[in-house]
Amino acid sequence: MVKQPLFTSLKIPNSLDYLPLCAAYIEHNAKLIGFNAEEIHAVSLALEEAVSNLIQFAYTPGHNDSIEVNCWQTPLGIEIIIKDKGMPFDYENELDYDPDTLELDDLRGLGMYLIKKAVDEVIFTNRGSEGRETHLIKFITECPIGDMLGNDREEEKKEISRQRDIRFDVRKLAENENIEVSRAIYRIYGYNYFNEHAYYPDRISRLIESGNLDTIAAVTEDGKFAGTCAIYRDNIDARLGELEQAVVLPEYRGNHCMEQLLHLLLEIAREKKMLGIYAKSETSEVYAQRALHRRETRDCAILLGFT
Repeated sequence: MVKQPLFTSLKIPNSLDYLPLCAAYIEHNAKLIGFNAEEIHAVSLALEEAVSNLIQFAYTPGHNDSIEVNCWQTPLGIEIIIKDKGMPFDYENELDYDPDTLELDDLRGLGMYLIKKAVDEVIFTNRGSEGRETHLIKFITECPIGDMLGNDREEEKKEISRQRDIRFDVRKLAENENIEVSRAIYRIYGYNYFNEHAYYPDRISRLIESGNLDTIAAVTEDGKFAGTCAIYRDNIDARLGELEQAVVLPEYRGNHCMEQLLHLLLEIAREKKMLGIYAKSETSEVYAQRALHRRETRDCAILLGFT
């Protein structure tokens, strides 16, 4: 597993003759990350389609230029950034290819369709005089917590009796408790939590091992998982972190569990010499807002339409 983001770069002429080199380059990177054969093929297909489209449609015949292919190996998968200075293109208004409705001889949009099917995220960025960037992101395939639990969440809709005067052991998350974090997020939010990585126990593990995520847990005296909270940083040297995955199970609320979790997290932030942390709390999350205010946080912005 990649513990720290690793960067490599390849620059090729804008010629289809160099597509095999692109494929070999990205397949090697994907293999190092730990993708299986099917995933490696998907990443390679997406890159080949993207670069091929650029070479064929972004340059006039005889226009010699170079295309830069950058690759970030991350704890969660791979991010490919393709940089070019070809003709501007309006991706927003490109025809969407639909194999069920379009004519068999109408292949407009097929390349983009294949790219989006092969990777998890596709992002286009215009950088003015610096040209354009195409970002292809693919995560290592894992099973989300909802698929593991089946319909167990239906049981959560039943009345839950809260337990009082509970004492918690608040500590760093144990290696075998990643599944409990995902379970807790799923119990409270269903599939409406803003950060999808929280639903994948293996992704949580990878982020913790890489140092991007500091996760703590509250466990009752009889060993039951009661709540969790974490600080996420884009890189391990970042001095600012985001407070996330802050959850206390309903049966343990009213015992100051979240305050205890936040207290330990703030101690961890001080040990890492962080300058500050911030949280995005929905207006409906009154319980979480109260816990944050007790730790002397301040409301500083309103993010409209976040959900």
